Amino acid sequence: MSRGRRSKIQIALAVIAIVLPVLLTSSGAAAHSFTRNDGNDSPGRLDIRSASVGHKNNGVVHTVRTYEG
Repeated sequence: MSRGRRSKIQIALAVIAIVLPVLLTSSGAAAHSFTRNDGNDSPGRLDIRSASVGHKNNGVVHTVRTYEG
């Protein structure tokens, strides 16, 4: 095996050794969450005010809010 090839393999292994633990220990804190608002465009109790998605330790949380209770 040539020196150049050996050094490339060593660099690749070093990068994997650094990146892999970071990926395996990352938590859901970096996960996306967002809310989309909808105008009061349809009369009635089920007119959607907003829809949201978020993350908790045990899964994804979806929330739908209406204009009336």
